[in-house]
Amino acid sequence: MSDKDTTTISKRGDSGVLLLIVMVALILLATSLIQIATTTSRMQRMALAAEFQLQQRWGCLSCETAILPVAELIFDQSDASSNRSFGTRQARPHQITGQIQLENHSFALILADESAKADLNRIYDLDGQSEVRQTLSDVAGLNLLAPVDLRPSRGSLNDETAADARRRGSRFGLDDPSDADPSGSDNPSEAESVRSAIARAPAFASWGDVIDLAQLQNQGSRVRMLAQWTQHVTLFGGAKLNVWRASDETIVATARSVVQSGLARRIVDRMGTSTLSDIELILQQTVTNASNRNQLIERLGNQSDSFSLWSESSGPVGRAQRWTVRSLNTSTGEATWRTFEFD
Repeated sequence: MSDKDTTTISKRGDSGVLLLIVMVALILLATSLIQIATTTSRMQRMALAAEFQLQQRWGCLSCETAILPVAELIFDQSDASSNRSFGTRQARPHQITGQIQLENHSFALILADESAKADLNRIYDLDGQSEVRQTLSDVAGLNLLAPVDLRPSRGSLNDETAADARRRGSRFGLDDPSDADPSGSDNPSEAESVRSAIARAPAFASWGDVIDLAQLQNQGSRVRMLAQWTQHVTLFGGAKLNVWRASDETIVATARSVVQSGLARRIVDRMGTSTLSDIELILQQTVTNASNRNQLIERLGNQSDSFSLWSESSGPVGRAQRWTVRSLNTSTGEATWRTFEFD
């Protein structure tokens, strides 16, 4: 073979290697472009989701800010339009539903009078955990609809054992343990402060302390059903139950640890036949035992000081649910806001 032929073959071999390198480079370039396009698309989706969530949050916040401060007025107007007077036991509506559209966001709203619901925190402190379970079963039916998993952050104020009482009595050197200060403090004013501080910290701070939300999701149930399950029970119901908007079952559940269920139902019946507009006057006519009557007066009232707004927003990216409660301290005029978000 001549030198000329050898040179030609060598050039052809170099061309083949160069072509292979170019093809590999094109493949790498195409792969990189695909990865860049995928990353860009993902970032765009993330940006759209973040923008949607921001609009979603601001929409819910706008609804809460506009509606909750005037909730009492909204319910008063609803009461007036229904022509329901105080003296007839025909429970006024304790929740109002509606739906609004803000651009591409749809908001389903449930405005509720929390003071017209059985307050689980108050029942827990006054009557103990067993009564909370009974209330959830009788009023909300949650034993059948959702897994109840009570996880209070502290003990019930009513759930003191005899051993605790004896221990306090021994400490103070008292013959009668009931004479001992329940806080174990030598300073009565300090003891009262301790009791007040405990009372301000709710044992059930959110629905996750009452219902096993994770188990609900594992079972395929939707957490947004909480709005339906909690129509007659609450965690922040205010000072007293508003009997004129509460259901019969809610009134009985609130009163039955003080009086027997039969008398509690007679109180409800009395509300239906009396022309009186004050539950205290009705109780004076119905409950002869002064101690029981005073306890019921502490639990049952005529006004509302706590309202909530469930807002479920849905759109092209997804849906979310918020529960915001506005409670008003009637003595100071200070409002407390609590917001919970659910996926």
